Amino acid sequence: MKTPWHSYTRLTAERRDAFLAHLAACGNVTAAADAIGVTRVAVYKLKDRDVDFDEAWEAALDRYAAALEAELHMRVFDGLQRPVFQRGELVGHETVKSDRLLEIALRAHAPERYSERVAAKLEHSGTAGVLVVSGTLEPSDWLAKFSPSAPGGHDDDRKDRA
Repeated sequence: MKTPWHSYTRLTAERRDAFLAHLAACGNVTAAADAIGVTRVAVYKLKDRDVDFDEAWEAALDRYAAALEAELHMRVFDGLQRPVFQRGELVGHETVKSDRLLEIALRAHAPERYSERVAAKLEHSGTAGVLVVSGTLEPSDWLAKFSPSAPGGHDDDRKDRA
């Protein structure tokens, strides 16, 4: 329940601890503030003026992140038990591991090897712009592949159309 803007709820030590416990459990400031009956603004104001509360807030978010990582680890390595049905009857369970979560974890922990992102920058001088994409083709390889005289190059396209 949100507190109306004109009412005042004092953030006692007990309320602060309760807020931090909710924040560690859900990772959501609004939900944690609602759970103790204060506004987001109230807890953010306290965070801005109280260094200890700010540090405890960050620690609570770290605990939440650690819980998420523990769940991710469990789903990737141990898997979840899912029911198996045949003709509407429960015949057993199977362990299902998450390949998608494994991909996410690899990208997070080793982005230089598993990221799908390609670093690119646009170099511009005068009226022409050149897109430089790192980690793809060397200029000589690019020319060999895409020049009009290369097999399958642009000249071949024009000949096909003629």
